Amino acid sequence: MVVAGGGSPARSGSWYSSGGGAGGFIEQSLSLESGEYTVTVGAGGAAGSGTYSSGNDGSDSVFATLTANGGGASGSAGNPGGLGNTGGSAGGSGYNQGGERASDGTGQGCNGGRGYNGSALTGGGGGASEGGNDRDISWHGVGGHGMPTRIVSTSTATSKSVGEVATYGPIGVNQVWFAGGGGGTIDSSSSVRQGGLGGGGNGSRSGGTPGSGVANTGGGGGGCWTYQAGITGGSGIVIIRLSTDVSLTVGAGLTYETDTSETNSIAYIFKAGTGTVTLG
Repeated sequence: MVVAGGGSPARSGSWYSSGGGAGGFIEQSLSLESGEYTVTVGAGGAAGSGTYSSGNDGSDSVFATLTANGGGASGSAGNPGGLGNTGGSAGGSGYNQGGERASDGTGQGCNGGRGYNGSALTGGGGGASEGGNDRDISWHGVGGHGMPTRIVSTSTATSKSVGEVATYGPIGVNQVWFAGGGGGTIDSSSSVRQGGLGGGGNGSRSGGTPGSGVANTGGGGGGCWTYQAGITGGSGIVIIRLSTDVSLTVGAGLTYETDTSETNSIAYIFKAGTGTVTLG
């Protein structure tokens, strides 16, 4: 599983930014020969540096032949606000951008949601399995949900501080989620615009505080209310699960942990850095 860093929201001035897009999500089996392979864990998008400044896209994550694209930054916090950037998933569109949407452009995630003309409400960032919600539908501004995975168990995810463990829908059991979109903004003091499952940060409300994307989930950062700053995208992650009879040597530059809780297999959980691993 390869998940890129999530996008950050624009820094707001007197207007409002939307949710950042989740990092790209890739999960598949690979057949590899013995040899050396690159691993890179993408950082989350940095916070905007000045009033009305744009957010920043997340960085790509890489393993061998797989590259997950960084999540798209949110639309700018002006009047009118901008469309969300493309990326693994796209950022939501800002204030006064009704009728337009951002596109993910990579096939590794979903679209950002629309903003709304004449209102403080902005779109949610796209997640790996759902688009960010538009302002003008019943779930207005909520970030798109990410993708559940079985590459690690819920207990391992909790103990290693990776992914988001949550229950969703009729399945009624906890799953491990990655790559949720950041929530947009709302002009009510009574609620927030939730980030998508998989580490998406909550969007702020009037007088509230937005949330950054959660580390090692690839979640997008939540949209900012007036004159708020410092919100980032969540860093990505790379997880490789191998049979215990396959040797793997990890080179310098990578921060990782291992999990041996599943019979006859071992997972290498890469949390940060870039370097090489050697199979065989």
